[in-house]
Amino acid sequence: MPLVAITTLDATTFQLGVLVALQTAAFLVIGLPAGAWCDRMRKRPVLITTDLVRAALLLSIPAAALLDRLTLPHLYLVVAAHGVATVFFDVSYQSYLPHLVGRARLVEGNGKLEASRTVAHAVGPATGGYLVQWFTAPTALVAPTTSSDVAMACLASIPATYASNGTVSMEPPPPRRPRVMPTRTAKATVNAIMAISSLSRCWTA
Repeated sequence: MPLVAITTLDATTFQLGVLVALQTAAFLVIGLPAGAWCDRMRKRPVLITTDLVRAALLLSIPAAALLDRLTLPHLYLVVAAHGVATVFFDVSYQSYLPHLVGRARLVEGNGKLEASRTVAHAVGPATGGYLVQWFTAPTALVAPTTSSDVAMACLASIPATYASNGTVSMEPPPPRRPRVMPTRTAKATVNAIMAISSLSRCWTA
């Protein structure tokens, strides 16, 4: 995103700072409420939906650039919305993995996920740099859009592993919980963390 802002929109240093801040703002603002919401929903539909949303958001940038309609507010909106979708995706996949591989293979599953993440972080920037050189920064965003489409196809191909009352489902239904606002759940989580003396000292240090 910063490359798009620099090469296409001639963004200033301040504008780049705003863009980078928006990339991570969602984790700070809705991280805890998102966890509470996802705890009450099936994880697989959330994963597929957020991947679809992220792909559509990224695709809107090269489309706008092609029509000469790309602006900084558009980029800000895409980055902020993409961050929100990423929060829900990250929370959901971490909860979905134990169901998918089982508790006995959870360490192995986490290891493989982290290995793939490391490879992506190592190879992705270099590949993105070449794509920007060969094409343009907005057009290069078609690559992560394609990867999101592949991820959606992989999630959709996961076989059914659960059956209840004759109804086949991709995962167990979320446990029934009292109707409590997610913001109250998030507040309770913060209070529980602060109650741990070691973490409280780190927070107030």
